[in-house]
Amino acid sequence: MVIGGAAHVVGSDRVAVENALVAQRRARDGHGPRIVLTHNADAIEIMIEGQADGSYDIVIAAFDRRHETRVTRGENAGRSLTNANVVRSVERIGVWEGGLKTVTVPLDDVMARGGCAVLLQAPDHGPIISASSLILDHGG
Repeated sequence: MVIGGAAHVVGSDRVAVENALVAQRRARDGHGPRIVLTHNADAIEIMIEGQADGSYDIVIAAFDRRHETRVTRGENAGRSLTNANVVRSVERIGVWEGGLKTVTVPLDDVMARGGCAVLLQAPDHGPIISASSLILDHGG
């Protein structure tokens, strides 16, 4: 598992994952750009502000808040498994180089049944320097 685009830990090692998350939070507390997400019936507006030491990709990941899968074979046959925050799409939607930037994404483009996360990430899948998420309430 990669935490913040920088730390690598084994995903089944809960203590290592939690420690890596805490370390990432501490490293960026009070640092890094601010991302504010708002939405209306038609679009999501992404507002980014802060200082940058280079160019960063603006990445949006749409997710289902809850996803149920019926298992037809194997040891879990006949059961339904429920997963949370299942990412359905990831797309680079722009570049941020510091200062104030606003990006509007049509809600249809996000195609999220539950929400989205916006990441500021160094090029070539580098470290994530800031992130924010938005839960979309579609009445379900």
